[in-house]
Amino acid sequence: MIYRFVARQCRFKRQNSIAVLNPVLQQNTFSQKRPIESTLEIPQNTYPNPLYSYDKAQLLSLNIKQLKHLVTLPVKSPSEKDRFHMHIIEIFHENLIKDTKLAVLYLDLITDSTVRDTIFEHLRKFYQSDTLRLSLLEYVINPASEKARKLVLGNLHLMLKVPNEPKSAAAIAFSYITKLALTDRVNPESLLLYLNFSKVLYKHTPKDQWQQLYAAVLQTNIRFGNYHHYETVRDYLLQGSALDRFVARTGFLGAKWHHTEESNLPEVHKKKMVHHFLISRLALFTQQAIRQRDITNGNMYLELLVSKFEVLNEPKHLQLVLSVMLSHSMTFKGPQECVSFLRYIIDSNLSVVPNTLLRILTALRLEKFYDEALLLVNYLHTEKLSATERVDLVAEIMKVITGKFSSHPKIAVAYYASLFNDEIDTALDILKDLMLLDLVYGPGAVNRDYSIIERADIHEDLKKSDMTHEVLRDMYAVTLRSLVYEQKTNPVLIKTLYEAYTKFLSIQRKNKTARFASGGRKADDSVIALFLDHLLRENPEARDDMNLVQDKFKFQTAKWIFKNYYGSLDSKQNIKDTYIFGLMITSALLKHQDLAFALRCFKKARDLSLPITFNQVYPLIMYHYSKAEMDKAQQWFTLLMQSGAEAKSVAADRVFDIAKEQKWPNTGTHYRNNVRVKKRLERDEIEKLKVDPLSGVKREYKDDLHAPNTNFCDELEKILHELAVHKKQRALEIIKEAVEEPMG
Repeated sequence: MIYRFVARQCRFKRQNSIAVLNPVLQQNTFSQKRPIESTLEIPQNTYPNPLYSYDKAQLLSLNIKQLKHLVTLPVKSPSEKDRFHMHIIEIFHENLIKDTKLAVLYLDLITDSTVRDTIFEHLRKFYQSDTLRLSLLEYVINPASEKARKLVLGNLHLMLKVPNEPKSAAAIAFSYITKLALTDRVNPESLLLYLNFSKVLYKHTPKDQWQQLYAAVLQTNIRFGNYHHYETVRDYLLQGSALDRFVARTGFLGAKWHHTEESNLPEVHKKKMVHHFLISRLALFTQQAIRQRDITNGNMYLELLVSKFEVLNEPKHLQLVLSVMLSHSMTFKGPQECVSFLRYIIDSNLSVVPNTLLRILTALRLEKFYDEALLLVNYLHTEKLSATERVDLVAEIMKVITGKFSSHPKIAVAYYASLFNDEIDTALDILKDLMLLDLVYGPGAVNRDYSIIERADIHEDLKKSDMTHEVLRDMYAVTLRSLVYEQKTNPVLIKTLYEAYTKFLSIQRKNKTARFASGGRKADDSVIALFLDHLLRENPEARDDMNLVQDKFKFQTAKWIFKNYYGSLDSKQNIKDTYIFGLMITSALLKHQDLAFALRCFKKARDLSLPITFNQVYPLIMYHYSKAEMDKAQQWFTLLMQSGAEAKSVAADRVFDIAKEQKWPNTGTHYRNNVRVKKRLERDEIEKLKVDPLSGVKREYKDDLHAPNTNFCDELEKILHELAVHKKQRALEIIKEAVEEPMG
């Protein structure tokens, strides 16, 4: 038998045995009568170590914590471990194919490098004619070795080289990659699967297995010959359920609901993410966490981004990393961080790219530092912007204006007219057709010559900009905000505005040459959501709560808008947000007991391939619970768990209490505990920032910013002036070099 053979080869003696101080001799330390939970209570100086007298079945009955505790207990002679080593080899061999994770877990209990090398050498000989087992073994030993790479790719190519049975071939290869992933080894060198083979795997793996395939590919650092195939799988997950999105961002294998709220990922797993993800993707994930103000994930992804930058060691990525670090600092430490950051960039003789300044502008606007934001706008317009950056700048200008003058729509219209209007008044015609000008100036007060409308004084290069639906949403918001509550929530008005808006959308889609349509941005649901907020919410701008109105007429109007919009062909071309569906289902069930419409909304969201959210499912759970229909309530709760949807509100606590009260098989306890742990960590991180809000910034920069009577706006203006001077000097140097070069 291979096990005995290898075990015999592993019997060797050392001249110096392991010292055991003050051993505690116990008889039958590890008898079968000892309760399993008491294993962890065995003292560290216990001798003899009961682990090494255990048979194979007893070893397999232990959990990870027990195993890791017992292997730390002392031995006097290496020979004491011989029987244990034999059992480990048997467990590894028997489970390598059927339970790879367990096989490697037990193998890794042997930490002595000499013993491991001896075992590996003899297992290699035994597996010489079994390339499947041999490849798994070599991958366990060192996934980056030439042996492992050659065997793994050879097996994959052989498995996928079956033209007549591509589905079976893909299934076998998928299973094999999963086994490699279950070894939990970090592969720093990517394995490139040739195009014709990766195509078979991509095309013939069912979509309901893409989550697992993506995770296994990331864990093993396998790359598809056609990167587009990989992107398709990734993007499919990013548009899927919360659990799908979590896997797309982490590559977590076998992810469950509670994993989505882990406060941190294992170090080994983070290393895999660093090796597999492109630096641009890590930057994107970091920015997403920052926008969501998720400080724990923001910190983790920023750590991964910096690690990736260090691994690549390519200066071209410096601006990207600095830009993300700036966003992190401004979001979690405060907008004033931008001054210290820009000072550091100038003193380091680095360039400040427009994209970085746009990030600063967005952060300032979100924190309501409108005066500082306008300072930055005045500087940014002088920069050489790409088409996308220009659209972003103009959109930010409108957001700053509608934020700073939130109840003064005439000011917003003045800037809107200056930024977007042309010789034939295209932009103002849009506002007129949408009836917004009548609401701002009064019915019939504005003629088509628009002489009554003032124009804002803006830079010439910002005029005749392309418009976006995002800008229109801001114009609707500032206009409705200026009206009294009874008027802006009037169902007749909202329906009239909706009809004008959908008519406008229809015309715009037919008129492909219109300047509005060339902005490169799709229409979205944001204007529709704004209408529904004004019909259904007590406070149309308070999205943090679910305080909804009971008004039947308003609800019926909202239903009509929902059915009309999502029943039209046009709406299918737009970007869809899950928010509207949660709002409509909540209003339908918790205010109007309209189960049929709620289910229709839920089905429509699935038809549009939108992910399940807590606000879609919570009302259904509570509706059936209130009617004592516990089986149906439990079914919806199970669906919530399977979707991985975020559930961290007070309403979520109520759902967990119901699950516990009803003694449902799954109560979400693990998820709930992880949420609590993560919240505590978030509070700890925030407290750290309060102690030293500018940690990591050079002391002289901190002193400059926080000196007595220092004004943030003044400091920012000073920095921007220095940037302008620096840019001008650099331009003169380039001209001088160009002139002197022919002379040389």
